[in-house]
Amino acid sequence: MAPYGTIADQGNMAGIVLSILGTAALAAALWLGTRWLYGYCRMIYYVGRIPKPTPNGHWLFGHIFELPPCQSTMIKMIARNRSTGHALTASWVGPFISLVAITHPEPLKQLLKEPKSWIYHLLLPWLGDGLLVSNGPKWARNRRLLTPAFHYEILKPYVDVYNSCSEVLLNKWSALAQKNEPVMAFESVSLLTLDVVLQCAFSFKSDCQDTGTHAPYIKAVYELSEWIVQRVIYPPYQSNLFFYLSPDGRKFRKACKLVHDHSEKLHICAAHATKVLLLSETLSSHMTGVFLSILGTAFLAAALWLGTRWLYGYCRMIYYIGRIPSPPNRHWLWGHLYEFPACEASLLKIGSYNRTKGHDLTSVWFGPFICAVYISHPEAFKQVLKGDGLLVSNGPKWARNRRLLTPAFHYEILKPYVDVYNSCSEVLLVTCCYGDKLNKWSALAKKNEPVMAFESVSLLTLDVVLQCAFSFKSDCQDTGARSPYIQGVYDLSEWVVQRVMYAPYQSDLVFHLSPDGKKFRKACKVVHDHSEKASGGSKMTEGTLGASKKAQGKYLDFLDILLTAVDEEGRGLSDLDVRNEADTFMFEGHDTTASGISWTLYLLAKHPEHQEKCRDEIRTVLDGRSHLEFADLPKLQYTHWCIKEAMRLYPPVQHIYRNANEDILLQGYLVPRELCNK
Repeated sequence: MAPYGTIADQGNMAGIVLSILGTAALAAALWLGTRWLYGYCRMIYYVGRIPKPTPNGHWLFGHIFELPPCQSTMIKMIARNRSTGHALTASWVGPFISLVAITHPEPLKQLLKEPKSWIYHLLLPWLGDGLLVSNGPKWARNRRLLTPAFHYEILKPYVDVYNSCSEVLLNKWSALAQKNEPVMAFESVSLLTLDVVLQCAFSFKSDCQDTGTHAPYIKAVYELSEWIVQRVIYPPYQSNLFFYLSPDGRKFRKACKLVHDHSEKLHICAAHATKVLLLSETLSSHMTGVFLSILGTAFLAAALWLGTRWLYGYCRMIYYIGRIPSPPNRHWLWGHLYEFPACEASLLKIGSYNRTKGHDLTSVWFGPFICAVYISHPEAFKQVLKGDGLLVSNGPKWARNRRLLTPAFHYEILKPYVDVYNSCSEVLLVTCCYGDKLNKWSALAKKNEPVMAFESVSLLTLDVVLQCAFSFKSDCQDTGARSPYIQGVYDLSEWVVQRVMYAPYQSDLVFHLSPDGKKFRKACKVVHDHSEKASGGSKMTEGTLGASKKAQGKYLDFLDILLTAVDEEGRGLSDLDVRNEADTFMFEGHDTTASGISWTLYLLAKHPEHQEKCRDEIRTVLDGRSHLEFADLPKLQYTHWCIKEAMRLYPPVQHIYRNANEDILLQGYLVPRELCNK
């Protein structure tokens, strides 16, 4: 276990920065939310005093049911204003959008002095930034430039055109009158006006009155008019993103292209289109509505199914986890994060809580949705353990790599390295690193000063691992905690604990974008570079490596086994696998061993009588010698017992994490499968 105080200053600064950023974001959100709420309440108050078209407005959908999204709705609104005598009528399109229809000339004069509504921007893809859509200085300039086109005298030469086009219309109507058939006036008159505009404004003689509404341009204009009205009245279509991703949006763009192509061919302006925009009325495409209904229903059903499934799982987890003992004072939002903040000391605190309360299982909440169950009973632990180095990998990969690395953990492989243990221990006893000072343990003992065991022992175990497992002699005990690798391991250990216990950091995106995430990647690079440096000198072929080691009378170390190991199919570990296992062994081999030795020394210091028994046993076995030999190790029986008891009380690996992929019954408590959050 790495000491949790090594990056306290960095953690405090990061916490202060995150607190300032969080406070600023919260203040901005509150200000924006308050401003919007004030504006919304103000609108509700004043618009609520304006007469409504119908008294049956829905609290969520407003008047959409009474005023469906089609052009006839606009005519109905005007008719109701006239029939009720209201000068203004307020209609709600959903809970947040309101439209005020004005039919009295005086308020209309006032309104025309104001900027144009956002509704006109819906016409931009169709009509562009022309006179109908533009606003302010641009509108004034264009209107001034086009004034000659609207002069009364310019109409004189076109009377013959009006007469000839009208004759075509009257001939069609007379044929219908003789058959006593009804006349669809708007359709025929619309074709007449288009024919007149084409001939007078662009000197183009068309046959649109003969082809009728089957002409692609005429049909496209009708459809565009209908879609614009739909966008005004149907709230989801007011979002450009939603509309253009819908089938209607794709058809709208296609119709716009057809109209633009026609306009470019004939140099047609928007005169005819704007004339029929608010007057034309056609039935919208029923197939589009059906298709959108099916898609919306499917999306809603999927969302409801996923939401119901999640809610069921969450309620099930709440029910079963609620029966497992838990520390008191759980906050409804933060869980137990106040009592167990995101640092390694909290892991010790949780274990201590289990021991003092006598609980076999304890549930701890990290926020409202994430919970962990801590197990301290051996029988329950056996059940859980049944359930990419050896530390991280899982399933077949773990089994294969463990099988390939088994020779590296054989007891006999330790024999040649006893001399390394002795020489490294001598360095520890002679020189101990305290920050920037070098001190002797013996000198400190004479002064009766305390010894910070973990830091020095961690350097000792790293030195041993590097020499025994990688045949790499370092000066880490001389450089001390100033070694980039040691500092990197300390920092990484702290950040991993933070990620476990601090809910936002469990998101890869949030963590890697945070300052801690950037430092984490930097520390990973330092550790990986150190591993590659330590293993770089041994990268030889299998045959050359084995022959070289045997010629020198040496045993294969851990790195040699990584490079030479092959499975039943003759495949070895990849370069990435070698680096992963080297990183894993270097971290697990030195950090956990240092933790176990440090806690053993701590407990012996707390119990001098047992310390004295161990000292007497070692003196008896040494029999005057200064160094231990491999054959002496089995004779240190009492010392062995003390080490095992220290590891039982303070395990070097305090927590082993497993996901509950299925319901597990532990000590009478059911741990639900929903506990698996990742």
